[in-house]
Amino acid sequence: MERSTGHELVHMAVAQQWMAYLFDKGIVALNGASLTIAAIDREKSTIAVSLIPETLQRTTFGSVAVGDNINLELDSRTQAVVETVREVLADKTFITSLLK
Repeated sequence: MERSTGHELVHMAVAQQWMAYLFDKGIVALNGASLTIAAIDREKSTIAVSLIPETLQRTTFGSVAVGDNINLELDSRTQAVVETVREVLADKTFITSLLK
């Protein structure tokens, strides 16, 4: 954790398979708390979230230690958009029809 005035920036590793659904300033739920992604490093497969004192007091994040597992839930709307774009890009017939 990086401590700064008024917040702590927490970095965590994320399984590579979920990184396609995570974006800088996007939404992610961690341990049931909906948070905004403050930073993302696709090469290292990590994200960072900023936790204010209120969040640290009212959630389990105040007692999380390095190496602890954290439950990650993806935003369903972001997941739907990413999957739709993948399907459209994979459909060469659809792409060809757009280029005509």
